[in-house]
Amino acid sequence: MISTTRKSLPCLALFLAASCGQPGPIDPVRPQDESSLGPLIKETISQYVAQVEARPASAASHGRLALLYEANDLTNEAALSYANALTLDPDDPVWNFRLGIARVEMGEIEEGSKRLLTATRELPQSAAAHHRLGYVYMDQGDVEQALSSFRTAATLAPAAAAPLAEASVGEALVSLDRAAEALEPLEHALEVIPTLKPALYAYGLTLQALGRVDEAEVALQAGLGATRTMIPHASGASLQELGKGYGQRNSYAASLSGQGENGRAIRVLIDLLEYYPGDEVTLNNLAGIYIELEDWEKALGLLDGLVESGADRFGIWINLATVQRALGNLPEARRAIDRAVALSPDQSLGQLTRAEICMLQGDTPAARESGLRVCELEPRNAQAFLMVAEASVKLGLTAEACAAFEQVNRLNKRFLPSRVSAASLYISVGRLADAERLIREAEEIDPSQARVIQIRSRIQQAKRGAR
Repeated sequence: MISTTRKSLPCLALFLAASCGQPGPIDPVRPQDESSLGPLIKETISQYVAQVEARPASAASHGRLALLYEANDLTNEAALSYANALTLDPDDPVWNFRLGIARVEMGEIEEGSKRLLTATRELPQSAAAHHRLGYVYMDQGDVEQALSSFRTAATLAPAAAAPLAEASVGEALVSLDRAAEALEPLEHALEVIPTLKPALYAYGLTLQALGRVDEAEVALQAGLGATRTMIPHASGASLQELGKGYGQRNSYAASLSGQGENGRAIRVLIDLLEYYPGDEVTLNNLAGIYIELEDWEKALGLLDGLVESGADRFGIWINLATVQRALGNLPEARRAIDRAVALSPDQSLGQLTRAEICMLQGDTPAARESGLRVCELEPRNAQAFLMVAEASVKLGLTAEACAAFEQVNRLNKRFLPSRVSAASLYISVGRLADAERLIREAEEIDPSQARVIQIRSRIQQAKRGAR
């Protein structure tokens, strides 16, 4: 079992402070192998090391350097720097908390676990500390204690982070064969964050244990690849921003854009291009942000430049198709999306975009072809089935259209247009019972909608005519 006492930790500074005054200056930790580091991270490390050299007795300076190392997966260097910060300021539990995280990441489970337990006792109101400690207990096989920590984390967490702890509560309950109890926290977590993979996977296991096999399969599939998602602690708020690797900066820009901070995202990518001039991925990502901003001309300039340079990537062509479509240049959009689909025929996004562009061009058979391909790739993609239904209507394929509309109805219980359209088709082929069934569903959604009223009237007329 992990010890609960701080004195078991190798923190000699606790005794030095009492007997010999404050510890003296400490040299900054430097990377063990700089040759494998990218140019941006090298330059940033040099800046942070210089700051520590200017203030070698500052725990905060060593801590900032440690955060930089942690953000860039230099875990050993991060641990050493956090230890320096803790030596200089042994009374700050944050340094112990982050050192514990680093030690666990390095595989030094016993020491890391001790530090995390101590830090949690010193940070009793920290949801992040309780959440992470819960997984220490899980990994030691003490699931009851883990459940207690997760529940404490859920109580302390702000609303936005609470689903992360609730997912863990559900995970622990499933491990304890208490599936019925796991439903509530997991369903609440998914109500707030429907795409939360740990919750989806645990929910799938819960449904499986309760005998709801079909639902379980869907949830388990959606939760595949789930990894532990920890409640973030305030001390690590800058970790994503401090990630200076090539991939990290592109991901950070995407995250900023997803939060609506497109200006900051653009600056991140432009700065990155100083170190990776002409990089295809970064330029394409920059074009993607201009697309988000509907700055079509800037996006087009970047994408045309990439194509002229010989770039031939799926992402570039699909972005170019999107821009040309927005500008009304359908022939150019079609050429771009056809190239994208040729490069990656099993990419649903490409096939669906092609279907939409083909419909705008009036090439209905091609639109239906791409729509059907998406239905094969993603059997739960309601938008794809709707595209197939609409294309089938235009091609006079009534039975196929009805079948596709019915699939949309199954996937989207509250979608009115597919029900009304299918009901209209059923009337045209004399299948009044099916039309009646769908219009009743439509009336439950919105009985006052004009087209619903119109279809109800048509059904009544058809019934009178059949007498």
